[in-house]
Amino acid sequence: MSMIEQKRTTLVSTVLALIVAIAAQSNAFALTSANLHLQGTVDTLVSISVTSAPSASSLDLHNSASNLKVADVQEFSNSSTGYQVTLVSANAGNLRNTSASGEVIKDFTYSATYNGSAVQLSQSPQQITLFQSPINDPVTFTKEFTISYTGIPQNQLPSGVYQDDLTFEIAAL
Repeated sequence: MSMIEQKRTTLVSTVLALIVAIAAQSNAFALTSANLHLQGTVDTLVSISVTSAPSASSLDLHNSASNLKVADVQEFSNSSTGYQVTLVSANAGNLRNTSASGEVIKDFTYSATYNGSAVQLSQSPQQITLFQSPINDPVTFTKEFTISYTGIPQNQLPSGVYQDDLTFEIAAL
């Protein structure tokens, strides 16, 4: 073996020994534990739906009604802090008969309950649900909406359509 080849072999051996020594030292300083942070996000979801009963669109205003079911309202929330539901009556708790030009001809007063509790339709918006308990799982509640009114004989009411629009709104707290 020539002198150059011997020096080359010695140099390669020295470099390899140095690499092995550095690798062995770095293992001596290796960590014995490490952390990994995992995280996910679930957005808040609230929804409300109203299913009208057949009676809602065919009220017999000539005969009195008491706690007549006119709708089921379904509330859904996954909000961990709770939710509220508000109700607005377009005519402040009156079935309103209007002319083609929008002039009020006659108001027909009614009252309402939501899930068995009285609702003050003249005070809009009216909070009808406040669910503040911490929620561990999403919740769905179906609640009954009823109305009551005193019937008026046909010969004492102007003809026409008597109506009110109710708006239910749900919001996370």
